[in-house]
Amino acid sequence: MYGDTSSWLKKNGDGTYQVTDIAAFFTGTALTRNKDIPGFDNLNQSQEGNAFSADPAYHAHFSESIYGVMAKNDAALSKLDGYDPAYLSGYQEATNAEIKKEVYLYSAMQILADKTKKPDVAKFWRMRNGTADQHTSFSVNYNIGLMLKKYVPGVRVDYALVWNMPHGAQEGTTTGTFVSWVNSICK
Repeated sequence: MYGDTSSWLKKNGDGTYQVTDIAAFFTGTALTRNKDIPGFDNLNQSQEGNAFSADPAYHAHFSESIYGVMAKNDAALSKLDGYDPAYLSGYQEATNAEIKKEVYLYSAMQILADKTKKPDVAKFWRMRNGTADQHTSFSVNYNIGLMLKKYVPGVRVDYALVWNMPHGAQEGTTTGTFVSWVNSICK
């Protein structure tokens, strides 16, 4: 399907495959991302800008870190073609206490790392990403898995990439099925 994969794909003895060079993988599969940087809270709020409202017409910037970078670099950014000073004032709403609270509740990473709270966290996690998923970075679930292992005693994380699967439900025979995973943890 992808032509010469010898520089980035290795077949293991058990019949599974291993990506050995992630940069060559992206080049060899022509896999591109469908979101601009920043991926979710982008300048024109065309991605997930309505994540914190039931009203689809309501959009709010929610990335306080983007606001900080833009505020610090406003003078340099203002000199760029196409830059609109309204971008900075738009991101300022991310410093609003209510938005900050919603962002916190939305972020598994922040909750897991928050040493002031002891969240009741599930002991079993199964995470799948398709290798052809252009919507979500592989590192999102991977990093959550690492955080779980670091902060949740006794947690069991089952993380895998599903070969050539796009964005959506990622079940495949190469990584087992969800039903067999549930059966394995219920024994």
